Amino acid sequence: MRGRSSRTPENEAALLEAVVLNGGNVSAACKECVIGRTTVFEWSQADPEFKKRLDAAVDRGMDVLEDECRRRAFAGTDEPVFHKGEVCGYIRKYSDLLAIFMLKGARPEKYRERFNQEISGPGGGPLRIDSPVVVLPDDGSDPNIPSAADAGSIAATGAVPPSVDPAVEVPGEPS
Repeated sequence: MRGRSSRTPENEAALLEAVVLNGGNVSAACKECVIGRTTVFEWSQADPEFKKRLDAAVDRGMDVLEDECRRRAFAGTDEPVFHKGEVCGYIRKYSDLLAIFMLKGARPEKYRERFNQEISGPGGGPLRIDSPVVVLPDDGSDPNIPSAADAGSIAATGAVPPSVDPAVEVPGEPS
């Protein structure tokens, strides 16, 4: 983007103010000030003090954004009511969704949707697993389960291929 990309104190001040007013959105501020986003990135890479000021402006911009969300959630906004194409009054609307997000952000321990669940054995001890653990080869196949081709030949001939170990007991089946 071409325009006021020369680095002057006036351009920096205008950019930082625009970042705040745009809710911390650097891209929108760059468009408003006609300064390329890449240019601002280069300025922040070359000057750590400018990067600190830019980061502070983003933080202040997020405060502005949060204030607006809080206003819409709790103070509401007046929306016009029309009758026969004419404004006949206003109705105040509140944003329940923004209120939910504000509560989740302010007290995530109370309003978060996820929860931690711990499963333990008797008396809070470790779980005991009575079933044997089967480790499968890297290809995910189980050498004790016949392939589809083996199953067909077993059904046709009754012969068990050597890849299937008949000595392995299957739980729930008679020995």
